[in-house]
Formats: sequence, structure tokens, C-alpha cells
Amino acid sequence: MNKILIASSTLTVAAAQIAMTATASLAAIPLLNYTCPGKIEVHADKGGPVYINGKEAKLKVFNQNYYEAKGSGVTISIMINPDGTPDVSYTGPGRSNGICSESNKSSTHSSSSSSSSSAKKKGKTPENLYSTVPPELEDLVGARAGQAQGDLESRGYTHKNTVTWDGGKTAYYVENKTGYCVEVGTVDGRFSTIVYNSSDRCKK
Repeated sequence: MNKILIASSTLTVAAAQIAMTATASLAAIPLLNYTCPGKIEVHADKGGPVYINGKEAKLKVFNQNYYEAKGSGVTISIMINPDGTPDVSYTGPGRSNGICSESNKSSTHSSSSSSSSSAKKKGKTPENLYSTVPPELEDLVGARAGQAQGDLESRGYTHKNTVTWDGGKTAYYVENKTGYCVEVGTVDGRFSTIVYNSSDRCKK
């Protein structure tokens, strides 16, 4: 009887801890007012919930720095930078993807100027993401490199360079929708590691 009571208490404490963690993570969502290519509108009050085109999205919390909101046929990625500012991007049908911009910012520049602005925003991986696995690539860790490489590219990652070493190789890819650098290690013909790394690694 005592064992049952102890087990029940343990489960109750664990559930409470999970609830507290989820609440804290949700509280980290900042105020969002973004527009993505294809007239996709993303809005959220501080702490959530997140709305896509006026409808509440299904939110998945990976950690306090990364969230994904799904709805209206698209996935909105919300990445929190060390300074607390968000980077918002989207993945749509056919794996179309891109950067979302703040709706309250003026868009009077020409298309070339806008492209230049986007390019400046892309390319610098936040240090708090170093050595973390991109959530949408978790399923490729351990996959056969030959088959998974095509899948990696179809998900919006562009190969930049490869370094070969005894026992394997390390390839560097740019995540197209953010410009962040991703390091892919291959050992014995399989993807052994897939993690974010310094953007400098993708410039060689």
C-alpha cells in the first residue's frame, strides 16, 4: 500500500513539474506581429497563444528558445535570440519556406532593397543554439548519409563545404529560411551528428 502511495506521489510531482516547465516556456513567447510570404499573418500576445491567419495554431514547445506553431497548412518557426528578439520563419506546402517580417515595419523599399535587408538578417547563428539539433532534422540523426543527404536538401538546406578526416567527414549546410549554419557529421556512412554551429564554418 505504501509503495502505491509513493508511486502516486511521484507521478503527481512529475506531472506538476512538466506543467510548470510548459507554463514557463509558453511565458517566453514574445509579442508577435509578423507577415510571411504568401500573405500569411502571424500574431501572438506575450505568453501566447499564437494565431495564424486569425486562427489559433497548435503550438509545440521544444525549449524556451524554440517553438513551432502549426495551422492553415503551414508551420511557423519561432526562435528566440539571446537578446530576447524573435526570428520568425515559415515552412509551407511543398516545403516552401522563408523569413517572416514584422508587420508594423515600413515596406516602402524596392524589392532589391528588401532582399538586401533579408540577407543582412540571415547568416548568423545565435550562440545559444550552438551544438543543438535543428528540431526538423532530429529524425535524420543516425540515417544513412547517401539517402538522407537528398532529404536534407529537400528540407531547405544548401551544402557549402565538406571537411574529410580519419574515420569520417563533416559537412556544413546553410539553413535557407534563417541562414544559420548546420554541421553534419558522418561516421561509417551514417549521419552521426546534426547540430547548429558558428556561421563562419559555412563561409569557407
